[in-house]
Amino acid sequence: MAGRSHGAHRCRQVTPATAGGTTIMTETLENPDMLQQQESAWQFQPLREQDLPRAHALSVAARWPHRLEDWAFCLALGEGLAVWEQNALVGVAMRWRYAHGMTIGLIIVADTHRGRGMASQMVEKLLADCASEPVLLHATPAGAGVYARQGFVPAGQVLQMQGEPAPVTPVVVAGQIAELADASALREAIALDDGATGMGRAALLQALASAGRMVGLYRDGRLQAYAVVRRFGRGQVIGPVIAPDSDSALALIDTLLAEAGPGLVRIDIPETSGLQTALLARGLQQVDTVAVMAKGVWPIPAGGTSRFALASQALA
Repeated sequence: MAGRSHGAHRCRQVTPATAGGTTIMTETLENPDMLQQQESAWQFQPLREQDLPRAHALSVAARWPHRLEDWAFCLALGEGLAVWEQNALVGVAMRWRYAHGMTIGLIIVADTHRGRGMASQMVEKLLADCASEPVLLHATPAGAGVYARQGFVPAGQVLQMQGEPAPVTPVVVAGQIAELADASALREAIALDDGATGMGRAALLQALASAGRMVGLYRDGRLQAYAVVRRFGRGQVIGPVIAPDSDSALALIDTLLAEAGPGLVRIDIPETSGLQTALLARGLQQVDTVAVMAKGVWPIPAGGTSRFALASQALA
């Protein structure tokens, strides 16, 4: 996995934050001789498209909602690592590199191979050729200890909201909501995203616009906020949602919920978004909380907009 260099940009150092109710579990490390024998039996190779059915089977066994199509979407945007033991796929991890930083996700170890240090080795290999890049990931309780040993620190929490939408009176805000269907509108959305994240995710937004539907809030002819809905897992996912304030974010979410039809809708929101109560009123329940963990020096976003929902916990 070849490295790359980035231009200089303003930065801030991520500082530790309280992990809240997240329980940190560490892997059980066995004696060095046993670990060496186990590692010698593992083959670490790039994750290929033809490996995705087996990767999908791992996620099904872990009770993750991802479809095979969701795996293909993620691999098209990033690169992955596959761990083989003989002819069996026993571990997977992926990374997505943006203009300023990267995310790591979709880390799965087969039940039969947990507690042997495999997750630590996968993360180490994903970081090996990009040590200078800031990295973000979302940790399950079982994985938090692994990432802490790699130098990651807690940096907040994300709430997974999910359910069948209930009818509500939509939020009314000044401006017009319209579908973003041309290249000019997409460029405006990318600029808003850069203002909120500082990550430079143009390729991600282009892929999301192709895979789903993107809507925006205009005021005085200028795009002020955007949101995306697409198929994912057992239903649909809304995100990213980038907006200057929570009312603008909710206005876009309400538009997409009203058009979602029957079935599950998922939205992953930062705990600081202020949207939890409103989404509960719209029929979405909080089904999980994950820890945000960060490593390195992150770019300071230009500001003006904030991230009210993630694209996904893996893609962030």
